[in-house]
Amino acid sequence: MTQARNGWVYLLLLASIGLNSYQSWKLQQLQSNVLEVDGESLFKANEMAPDLTLVDQSNGEKVNLTHDGQKPTLIYVTSPTCIWCQRNAANVEALVKAIRTKYRIVIIATRPVGASTSEAVPQVGIPIYAVAAESKTALRGGTPQAIAIDAYGKVDKVWRGAFVDRTKRDIESVFGVSLPGVRM
Repeated sequence: MTQARNGWVYLLLLASIGLNSYQSWKLQQLQSNVLEVDGESLFKANEMAPDLTLVDQSNGEKVNLTHDGQKPTLIYVTSPTCIWCQRNAANVEALVKAIRTKYRIVIIATRPVGASTSEAVPQVGIPIYAVAAESKTALRGGTPQAIAIDAYGKVDKVWRGAFVDRTKRDIESVFGVSLPGVRM
């Protein structure tokens, strides 16, 4: 009876090791897929930004985001369902308040913003846009994401993720502002 029990224990142990090895392999595959998606963003530093067709979420009006040589642009990409976007909202509000006269500010929400989801979207008194169907591929790279574009359309900087640590310090340095930090 003990030999039979030991046989079952060994069999279960081997099955467990096999299952854990398989799950580890699948996790590595998923991580490499995520890295590949990040690499596909169409906003790349030192390259020209794509022209985007945006839709104002409040009235449905289409707007073309083009670069006219007048003002640089800061694009902030957010999602109403993103917890890091919610935690980052105070940073974006402070940044927009500090630079709104020097930069054209464009906030793009990847999903429709409603009353119950507005917490993730900075409350800065400017339109919240969605990307028109023909421009969707330009926003790969996740949320939150901030993109600084010079007045002629060249991407100066791309920041991915909430404004913490090195990203926060870099944004503060580039724009000459002090940010409050993420809300935890």
